[in-house]
Amino acid sequence: MTNSESLDRVGDAIRSAERELSRLDALAEVAATSQRTIEKLTADIADLHANVSDLAPKQRSAALTNVTALLALERADLATIQGKITAQRSKVLAAGNDAATQMQAVRDRLFLKRRENAETWIRTEFNTSRIPCSIASLVDNRKSIRQIKELKAANDLFTIGIVADAKIRALRELGTHFEEVRGLAENEVGLILDPQPAVTEPVVELEPTLA
Repeated sequence: MTNSESLDRVGDAIRSAERELSRLDALAEVAATSQRTIEKLTADIADLHANVSDLAPKQRSAALTNVTALLALERADLATIQGKITAQRSKVLAAGNDAATQMQAVRDRLFLKRRENAETWIRTEFNTSRIPCSIASLVDNRKSIRQIKELKAANDLFTIGIVADAKIRALRELGTHFEEVRGLAENEVGLILDPQPAVTEPVVELEPTLA
């Protein structure tokens, strides 16, 4: 698999998670609308009990029966929606975890290669015996290395064990973080995102020679 194919696969995983997130958002909007309807119906019932509109007893009783029935139905509908939201949140978190894990694998491989490239450059350009600090220290303090560390701090929010609501907020930023990681990965010299296993040459058995 080429680097482009590996990166496309991560992008597909993120878009899949975002589709699940869109479904969750749609359910949340339905639930919010239902909650507002319940609040209005509850207020209407309170007004009927207080006879704010000065209705006749039969008219008031009929209105109260109707609104009470509507309220019961709306509460049942909301309970159903809330069940769907719970199930959809699980789908969002599962898809988000898959996407975040794939992106982190790309970023971590990028970090290792960038670190290797930085060390190679330092050893090529400088007389390392004259440098008054370790090569590792120089590598870790290069701007390009710090850049990856900052990315790690920003885009690991999804998988560090935070509460579900915070994970979902982090998922909303995952695509943006990946575009930054992707741009760096596409320009990193020598980076191989999907290393193929080494092919072992078959052992050739030699025919015994006559003495």
